[in-house]
Amino acid sequence: MIRLHATNKLLAKLPLASNGTLTGQVGTGFSAAKTLEALNPLSDWQGSLVVIQKRNCVLLRHEQTGFVLCLANLQKSDFAHFDRHFKVAVQGALRCAKASDEHLQTLTQLLQPLVVDERYQPQEVERLNQLKATIERCLWDDNASLETLDIDQLNVQVNAELSTLSQDKPLQAMLDLLEHAARSFARSANDIEQTAGAKAQHNVVHFADFRAPKIPK
Repeated sequence: MIRLHATNKLLAKLPLASNGTLTGQVGTGFSAAKTLEALNPLSDWQGSLVVIQKRNCVLLRHEQTGFVLCLANLQKSDFAHFDRHFKVAVQGALRCAKASDEHLQTLTQLLQPLVVDERYQPQEVERLNQLKATIERCLWDDNASLETLDIDQLNVQVNAELSTLSQDKPLQAMLDLLEHAARSFARSANDIEQTAGAKAQHNVVHFADFRAPKIPK
């Protein structure tokens, strides 16, 4: 699972089951995926519902990397499929940022269903307010409209803008996270292969073992 900590405004828009999953989403079973949640480096996002240019938008910030996303122009029906919109936004932004095929393949492996709770951190309000202001400034500078703008390009631009405002490099941090995850996957696959090979070798029965023992005369 991928954990999303949402504000009350966002929670009110999302159709959630009692376990925090979106009622219409299709994916890994909750009990099995919950076990892996703590091991998924793509988990733990802070999310808030805001209005930009009179449009419903959801702003998301990944806690570990600081990578941010804007999901724009959301209609009521979109919140029922929020899990899908989240995945499309992450993949679109990284593809637009020229992420490598290895990055995107690893991202696909990490993109599990969302599980939402209300453990939103108050200190994130300032960060997402800053994100909202950055988006509005980008739109103003480019005289752009959310209705016609390439949202993937906007997300890349906003992450770049945030890099100039602090020492954080959110886009590079996300790419580094995916590279580390790819190496972990490779090590795990190698360990499984070696274990399987050792087991197969251990189970080999030599022809000599079937030969009848010689009885001394």
